[in-house]
Amino acid sequence: ETLVSLRVHTVDDIQQIAAALAQCMGPSRELVCRSCLKQTLHKLEAMMRILQAETTAGTVTPTAIGDSILNITGDLIHLASSDVRAPQPSELGAESPSRMVASQAYNLTSALMRILMRSRVLNEEPLMLAGRYLSEEPEPYLAVYLHSEPRPNEHNCSASRRIRPESLQGADHRPYTFFISPGSRDPAGSYHLNLSSHFRWSVLEVSVGLYTSLCQYFSEEDMVWRTEGLLPLEETSPRQAVCLTRHLTAFGASLFVPPSHVRFVFPEPTADVNYIVMLTCAVCLVTYMVMAAILHKLDQLDASRGRAIPFCGQRGRFKYEILVKTGWGRGSGTTAHVGIMLYGVDSRSGHRHLDGDRAFHRNSLDIFRIATPHSLGSVWKIRVWHDNKGLSPAWFLQHIIVRDLQTARSAFFLVNDWLSVETEANGGLVEKEVLAASDAALLRFRRLLVAELQRGFFDKHIWLSIWDRPPRSRFTRIQRATCCVLLICLFLGANAVWYGAVGDSAYSTGRVSRLSPLSVDTVAVGLVSSVVVYPVYLAILFLFRMSRSKVAGSPSPTPAGQQVLDIDSCLDSSVLDSSFLTFSGLHAEQAFAGQMKSDLFLDDS
Repeated sequence: ETLVSLRVHTVDDIQQIAAALAQCMGPSRELVCRSCLKQTLHKLEAMMRILQAETTAGTVTPTAIGDSILNITGDLIHLASSDVRAPQPSELGAESPSRMVASQAYNLTSALMRILMRSRVLNEEPLMLAGRYLSEEPEPYLAVYLHSEPRPNEHNCSASRRIRPESLQGADHRPYTFFISPGSRDPAGSYHLNLSSHFRWSVLEVSVGLYTSLCQYFSEEDMVWRTEGLLPLEETSPRQAVCLTRHLTAFGASLFVPPSHVRFVFPEPTADVNYIVMLTCAVCLVTYMVMAAILHKLDQLDASRGRAIPFCGQRGRFKYEILVKTGWGRGSGTTAHVGIMLYGVDSRSGHRHLDGDRAFHRNSLDIFRIATPHSLGSVWKIRVWHDNKGLSPAWFLQHIIVRDLQTARSAFFLVNDWLSVETEANGGLVEKEVLAASDAALLRFRRLLVAELQRGFFDKHIWLSIWDRPPRSRFTRIQRATCCVLLICLFLGANAVWYGAVGDSAYSTGRVSRLSPLSVDTVAVGLVSSVVVYPVYLAILFLFRMSRSKVAGSPSPTPAGQQVLDIDSCLDSSVLDSSFLTFSGLHAEQAFAGQMKSDLFLDDS
């Protein structure tokens, strides 16, 4: 402790303190303070930093310092290895401090060699360092102690075995078999076995068996079987009985395996606190609280938008609801003012300015209501435009649905095009006339596939829909995040229950590249955990999805007439024959209303 507390500033200080530390740790490694190992490592790291700064190409190589540091790291590895071989309780996910010390000492040895090689020049003699001899790691074995009293050990036992892996390969069973001779002890008594593993890196699967053998001869005088003069020998195995006889008579032998006579007594679990589990739970809780605060604010913004449906334009007797779906690609939203005009069989609506709070942003579904003094009849065409104002006026319009609130009939208009002056495909126009979709267009496979994929990603996928869910969905962002955290916690708990109960038969001291964590047992545990976890998770998910919210409709003030008049004067000069006149698909809304309702994310509105 005194040496590691000294300050180091120069290479000379390093040479003196390193030599003193090597001398202290060399003579008696068992007397070194185990709690000082980490302090010694920190002192060595400080020395290495000074050496790295002072050692350059062409300078004299400090081989004496290298010898001392090499001896110190070797002693640290030896002490850490001795602590690892000692029996100690293990925690879930906890790394042994001795293993960490050994790993850091090994890394310092590699860093020392790199620093010393920096001073070497071309054609210089080889660098040689001298260190003390490190004892070889003893061969692993399983120590077994037998005694008639409880808790036998190496000092209190009647028989013991050191079972090594190679002793299990031969035909001789005596290295791992205890033979209890008849008459030496009470045959009906209890015997206790203590199994102590001295395998550092492997998990053992131990099987314990018990069998009895009986040697008898048939007495012709008494006409009964007797055991006098016959003894079973140690060579007896579960397959054959070997007997010693003292008289020349015919004899026989039998083997019997008593059932349920082996009872395992495992060591009591330690009451130490597992800080890894506590840290994991704390990180999950803090992450959830931070996410909940952010997502709650986003849910409030969505609720303010979905609380009321804007009423656009003048009042009238016949009311229509317009649903505008903006594309989900990057830059699809617009900052411009949007207008629309409906064409019906009986009349047309006139120009309407669609205005709403944060309307027409990316992947949004905006709902508006308009009114007309006369009935439009079946709506067969719409004209939509914007004034190309704002920082990002380009707009990708996906589709529009016009719903007649008097007859509950809907007309579908599939656009899927940009309204932008920068788009060359449509001639740089910011207005478009669209006819009502036909039955074939509504049932087109590509359209249905894209709609289902969008619905799956932005609404049904519990993870991806946290940040980009439908604004009017009953399933809020904080509820989705709660389900995600619940699923993680349930799987952590289920895996903790199964931890240690299932072993990997492929685990051994072989190469790491040959080890595979996937086995029949691990797959079975995963399936059982999923069966236990998912019913609880799906029940909570179902309750959240079935919760309802109220959406009220209220009129909003008519937007400024100057902008509408400017747009109207521009649109009045357009020709009426700029689109094909067709009435196909006017009655398709009733057949496909249910399908479109789910395709357009209206199932939660």
